[in-house]
Amino acid sequence: MPAMDMPTPPPDSHAPTPPNARRWLYVIALIWLLLVAGLLWYSLRLPRQWFDPLQTQPHAFHDAARLQEFTAALATLQPDLKPGQPLFIRFRQADCRCEQLVDAYHQLQTSLLQQQGYRVLTLEKNDLEQLAKTQRPELFSWITATPAVMVVDGNGALAYFGPYHQEGVCNSENSYLEPVLQAVNAQQPVNIINTLVFGCFCATEQPGAN
Repeated sequence: MPAMDMPTPPPDSHAPTPPNARRWLYVIALIWLLLVAGLLWYSLRLPRQWFDPLQTQPHAFHDAARLQEFTAALATLQPDLKPGQPLFIRFRQADCRCEQLVDAYHQLQTSLLQQQGYRVLTLEKNDLEQLAKTQRPELFSWITATPAVMVVDGNGALAYFGPYHQEGVCNSENSYLEPVLQAVNAQQPVNIINTLVFGCFCATEQPGAN
C-alpha cells in the first residue's frame, strides 16, 4: 500500500513564550508606562486658567469699530499688509509653556494658509506693547491670554478670536479653527468669539500694571 501523508499537527497555541520575547514585552510595557506617567506629570505642571478670567461679555472685538482700530494699529507694525488679504494672527508669549502645545499645529497651518493667500503673523508680547502705545492700553484686556489666534477674512471682518483649542496637544481633531477656516475659504459668513474656555493659558498683563 502507498504510504499515506500524515497531517501536520497545528501549532500549539499554548506553547510558552520564549524568555527573550517575554523580556522585550516587559521592557516595551515599562517604557509605555513611563511615557504615560511623564506626560501626565508634565501636564499637571502646566498652568490652567480661564482664557478670559473676567469673562467679559460682549468681547471688544464684537464691535467692528474696535476691530478696525486694531487692524489699523497693526498696519503700523506691518506696513506691507495688503488690503483685502485674509489674516491669521497668532498671539504668543515666549515664556508661556502652553505655547508648545500649539507650535506644531501652527507651523502646519502656516504653510497651508500661505498657499491659500493668507497673511500669517505672529505677535509677541513686545508687539502688543507697541500696539497698546499706538492704540489703547485696553488692548491687554481684549487679548487676555495666550496661546490665542485671530482670523480676519478678506472683507476685514472678524471670523474667529480665541484659543486654538482647549486641552492636550492641538491638532486638526480638537482645534476650534477647522470649521472656521473652511467657512472663510468657502466665502461663507462666520463670526466666532470664543473666550469662555478653561485650559492651558498664560495671562497677558499690561506693563506697569503691578
